[in-house]
Amino acid sequence: MILLHLLMFNLNEGLMEANDETISQLIELTGDDPIYLLLFGKTNYYAQQYEAALMCYETAAQYLPPLWDLWYSQLECYYKLHDTEHFNQCLSSAKTSYGMTDDELTALQKKHFPQQK
Repeated sequence: MILLHLLMFNLNEGLMEANDETISQLIELTGDDPIYLLLFGKTNYYAQQYEAALMCYETAAQYLPPLWDLWYSQLECYYKLHDTEHFNQCLSSAKTSYGMTDDELTALQKKHFPQQK
C-alpha cells in the first residue's frame, strides 16, 4: 500500500525518476503489468512530456482492452501538442470503443477541449 500511495504521489507531481523507481519496486511484487505504462504515461503528462506520455499510452493500448482513462489521456496529449489530426482520429475512435454518438463527442470536446478545432 505504501508503494501504491508513493506511486500516486509521484504521478501527480510528475516525478518521473521517482515513479520509475517505484514502478520497478511494484513490478518485483506484482509482476509486470501494462497498466504501469498508463501510470508512467500520466507521470510524463504531468511533467509536460507529452510525446513521452503518448509513447507510453500507445504501447499500453496494445496490451490493454479499451480503457476510458487511456483514451482520454491520449486526447489530452494530442490537445496539448496541438495535433488536430490525431486528436480527431482518437476522438472518433470512441464511436467504436464506447458507442459514443457525434453529439456526445462534440459535447465532450466543447467541455474539455474548447480550443481544439
